[in-house]
Amino acid sequence: VEQAPQRDQVLEHPLAEAVVRLATLDIVPTYDAFLGWSPKDAMGKFHWPFLARPAPFPEEMIGRDTVYWLEYLFASWTGTGDRGAFSAEAMRHYRHHFAKPAMIHATCEDYRAGATCDFVNDEADRKAGRKITCPMLALWGQGRSVGVVAAASVMAGGGPIETWRQWATDVRGQPIAGGHFLAEEAPSETVFAQPNHPYTQALLFEVPRLDRRRRTFVPIRGEIPSPLAPPP
Repeated sequence: VEQAPQRDQVLEHPLAEAVVRLATLDIVPTYDAFLGWSPKDAMGKFHWPFLARPAPFPEEMIGRDTVYWLEYLFASWTGTGDRGAFSAEAMRHYRHHFAKPAMIHATCEDYRAGATCDFVNDEADRKAGRKITCPMLALWGQGRSVGVVAAASVMAGGGPIETWRQWATDVRGQPIAGGHFLAEEAPSETVFAQPNHPYTQALLFEVPRLDRRRRTFVPIRGEIPSPLAPPP
């Protein structure tokens, strides 16, 4: 389960030109994820080639014990090595839906696309110099030393931010304490990491600080939404 669209999904989406901002949570482009594997990398991202195997091999293997597969991956992808960041209700939903054969098959199909057409499209975009042009925020978990993000960071020689700068023209970002599941492991840090929304910026500005002695009024830009015509 990925928490944000891969780079190729953004560029190839029919509404790509309508995307005005992009945020990615602990992912890197598919192209980079498949390059330069070391033995350590292979241990951390074994599921990429496994799930991409032709059907029905991975579907059958996972289907024999879906709960173990799901819970093992969730724990191994967190910064603490357990599932403590997930509520009991959330895990019940994950177990219920991932027990469906169609859900397992769809997951495998996503990785099959990554190993085939997505990789080919990424390679073509890299050669053509095609990049994401909207402002982009890249956040990643600093609590994992294995996986596609860690491996791509080593290759780029400067962390995930340098990896994304090869694919986008306007990138900023930072690491967040935690693993792959930033929204669950560090919800506040994820929301407050370089916010773009004027209201969030104004709220953070009002947090008391010892190094700020003079108070400056900063109005919130924009109009108050009308209750008779709320935004979509």
